[in-house]
Amino acid sequence: MKSLKSYILGSTGAFAKQPRLGKQIRKLFSNYHIVRRFKKPLEKRTCFPFQIFVYHRVLPGASPFAMDAISVDEFQRQIGLLHKFFRVVSLEQAVSEKSRGTVAPNTVCLTFDDGYKDNYDFAFPILNKYHLPATIFLPTDFIGRNRMLWHDRVLTILEKTKIKRITFEKAGLFGIDIMHPRSRAKVAFKLLSWLKKFPPTVRDSRIIEIATICRISERPAQRMMLNWDEVKKMHRNGIHFGAHTKSHPILSFLSNEELKDEIGGSKNVIEGNLQAPVYSFAYPNGGKGDFDASAKDVLKKAEFQCAVSTIYGFNSASQDAYELLRCSPWERNENRFLGRLLFERFMES
Repeated sequence: MKSLKSYILGSTGAFAKQPRLGKQIRKLFSNYHIVRRFKKPLEKRTCFPFQIFVYHRVLPGASPFAMDAISVDEFQRQIGLLHKFFRVVSLEQAVSEKSRGTVAPNTVCLTFDDGYKDNYDFAFPILNKYHLPATIFLPTDFIGRNRMLWHDRVLTILEKTKIKRITFEKAGLFGIDIMHPRSRAKVAFKLLSWLKKFPPTVRDSRIIEIATICRISERPAQRMMLNWDEVKKMHRNGIHFGAHTKSHPILSFLSNEELKDEIGGSKNVIEGNLQAPVYSFAYPNGGKGDFDASAKDVLKKAEFQCAVSTIYGFNSASQDAYELLRCSPWERNENRFLGRLLFERFMES
């Protein structure tokens, strides 16, 4: 079934790239959508949804210890397809058009979470080549500093450890073989899921325990995050920046005062460095249960205009601007990528 789906998506993408037939396919998938009513299975759109892509890292090669990484070659192909067949606008522009009901067909936005240095080294030159906007969300305590986000600490600990087996009873790990990199990565991501259940202070103490068990002294070997010179250069060249808190906590664990500090503090730091207003925000982790009405209220009072989650979906005119939906870049094969992008837009009701 999976291979059949891949074949269908790949074939759709291949046909959609053709000069004449492809134009008609793309027009059909953009202007119509499936209606889940028997008598009228197809309906012409009266307004158009837009998609927001979420990226994290863009790297020269694959690494099982990198959070949601895509290779430079894959990113180049995806951005080339989006530039050729879609309307790529900034998040701020899409939100403004959404409020007025003027979103055009085939509109997509590009976003990056966490502010990794590789966004400047590898993603920015490709975006600049095509003159495409994007928004990068910054956790400001880590920008310009040789510090790692908590999830990268865990990934690095498991990447560097030389122990052959790991036992950590609190996380349900008992004598797990981690001699191979893939097995270490599997354990690392299992630990990440477990650690998300804890408030920041408890989470950080657990990470210290993991480092001790793995016999690792936590010292970043090289800078992983952007610095302000890189941020400013990208800002001068069409890249937008949004807030992603100061220290990247899951917001549902925080008190109202902590929410104000994390949200407002990150906004102030970015605006101070760029001398420009910040209107967009990305919820750390961003899934259901990771933010609530209290966080949205703080965002509104801080004069943010929108906030993005990591909840999958398309954004219609009625979508809450403080709970915008995003899509991961799914398929790495370019034909399947294009085919799925068109097909899921067509199926969206």
